[in-house]
Amino acid sequence: MTLLTSSERVYGDLEAILEEQPEGTSTLFDCYIVLRQWEHIPIEYEFRCFVNDGRINAISQYDCLVYFESLPPLKPRLQSAIVAYHATTIQPLLISSGFASANRYVVDFAFIEGDLARPTVIELNPFFNADGCLFNFSKDKAVLEQGPIEFRVNEGLVGAGVKLGLMMQWREMLDRV
Repeated sequence: MTLLTSSERVYGDLEAILEEQPEGTSTLFDCYIVLRQWEHIPIEYEFRCFVNDGRINAISQYDCLVYFESLPPLKPRLQSAIVAYHATTIQPLLISSGFASANRYVVDFAFIEGDLARPTVIELNPFFNADGCLFNFSKDKAVLEQGPIEFRVNEGLVGAGVKLGLMMQWREMLDRV
């Protein structure tokens, strides 16, 4: 429990949920902690997908500050696996379960142990309450909401300006190296 209550990520997620509450309401929200077996996820094989009208319109490399040389040539294969799994398994499951936002959400997928034939859901988020990764919610609004599907990965080394987007403690650590 200490790990959860001291996590900056957990704090930020809970704060964002509370900010979404309509003003003047005291309605509690459902919050669940799901524990599952630990599995190794190579960071280059985690992706954030933006779903609107039940369809994936955008896919982004999750760790958007890093260039992975292996990703650009794999984009067609990864996109095909993610879109097929979402359309045949995830979207029907969300609809049949009565998930309130079954047509508009952000879903993170990963390929466990680098198995490119087997995407796994990591988490679901409200559509505009998640990091856009390589997409910008304002600039890329049309793509995120209407498509056609666009898959973004870093196509080369990221510039030095990336350091500005890091948390202060990481910036300080990089300055010491």
